[in-house]
Amino acid sequence: MDLRPSQQAALDHVTHYARERAAGGRALIDHVLRMADIAAADFEDAVAAIRTHARVGLHFHPDRPGADGTTVVEGLLATGVYRSQFETQLSSGSVTAYASGARDLWEQELFGGAYQADGASAAERPKYGALDLQRHAD
Repeated sequence: MDLRPSQQAALDHVTHYARERAAGGRALIDHVLRMADIAAADFEDAVAAIRTHARVGLHFHPDRPGADGTTVVEGLLATGVYRSQFETQLSSGSVTAYASGARDLWEQELFGGAYQADGASAAERPKYGALDLQRHAD
């Protein structure tokens, strides 16, 4: 799958940010492991298990009607596309997915302004989920 320029810029920004802070982050993890008397190997095993078995849960309200009257699930079934708040303007909380809204400003900081660049469309923005470590239905 080819990435749009805004998506590649966002990934580059996050990658650079993480690489710059990797050594400090690892030192902090090692410090916490020592304080908690947890073996580094046990931590690495836990991380490997998370990488192998954890899932990302996508949260949405299937019965929520959009501006055109179609429900979220009807749109999903018709197009096969999971859309962001920037595309649907739907939310269970605060709808701030617009230029200079809270979500837009948060994404600007998180992704280095990649999605605020000229030519970036709402469809290019990230879709969010939650890391589901326990595979619990709620």
